[in-house]
Amino acid sequence: MTRGLRELIRIDGVPVLQNRTYANRAEALGCTLGNLNLVQDLTTGLVSNNAYDAGLLTYDPAYQNEQALSPSFIRHLNSAADLLEPYLNRKILEVGCGQGSFLNILRRRGHTVTGIDPAYTGTDADILPVSFGPGLHSGAELIVLRQVFEYFEHPFDLLRQLAVESSGEGLIYIETPNFDFLTGRHAWLNIFYEYVYYYRVDDLRRMFGEVLDSGYLFGRQYMYVIARLGSFHPPLVTDRENLWDFPGTQQFVSELSALACRAGKEKAIVWGAGGRGTMLAHYMARFGRPLDYAVDINPEKQSRYLPGSGVLVLSPAEALDRLVPGTTVFITNPHYFDEIVAMSENRFDYLGIGNSELSS
Repeated sequence: MTRGLRELIRIDGVPVLQNRTYANRAEALGCTLGNLNLVQDLTTGLVSNNAYDAGLLTYDPAYQNEQALSPSFIRHLNSAADLLEPYLNRKILEVGCGQGSFLNILRRRGHTVTGIDPAYTGTDADILPVSFGPGLHSGAELIVLRQVFEYFEHPFDLLRQLAVESSGEGLIYIETPNFDFLTGRHAWLNIFYEYVYYYRVDDLRRMFGEVLDSGYLFGRQYMYVIARLGSFHPPLVTDRENLWDFPGTQQFVSELSALACRAGKEKAIVWGAGGRGTMLAHYMARFGRPLDYAVDINPEKQSRYLPGSGVLVLSPAEALDRLVPGTTVFITNPHYFDEIVAMSENRFDYLGIGNSELSS
């Protein structure tokens, strides 16, 4: 173990892009793979993938992570907008805005917002299809980092840069997956190669001297902080509570391999071809029980193949045509359980992952 780092988990050979699909199965099976080596820094308390290599990742229009087709996720976006409402009378920049779903919610509320995202495919002149870098701050007074902060390899440098460009007076909204939720629910499918860092709400609070608000969203799966950029400082571990036990690689592998046993002998699919669905398909194939299909409401993913496993993505209508009663349907995010059961007309056997009481 490297001095100052404590290893938590090590898994080799996972798809590096969870939301990139492929035109054919051969390309999907031959996708780029990377390694997971989660470590905790004993000085800052932060958890990161020590095996991360940015050179393995390329974001382009084939990368699709649009979640705003789901009514449940739209409700989440509106909840986030409600939280920000007291701070929105400012010039706003959303970094990593995707296809502009959250940005447009803020606009419809009467606010001026611009966006940046290298995977953007639309025609909005106020969204730049580029990666964020120096000089793109454009004098924004509120920076929105919604589900992107975990992707930055050098988060402290980013926050310092933003603080300088805002003369220390700007505000920042950071929303990330909640690592405490992940570990508490043993939601191992949430561990992605794309995430460089895995944060807890206390990690974010410890980064700023002036925190205006913080808390949890989306059933505590996500967390947020609203802070003044000029108050940023690298976090330090102040007590042993910031260093905690982690189940480790053996339990991680054991619990994931157990999912293969839950699928039974009939057809089994995953409903939801996002990051978690992609990782489930990958691990199921790896542990000898490949899934038959994936299903997703995003038309940009349909009739394409998931990385690593080569599983074909169907539309909901195609799934209802092809699948028979008794098919095992894995649902990797409990927040969408009722929505998926209703969409699939309650025809199948549903297995919720990450919240056992939702299984039926």
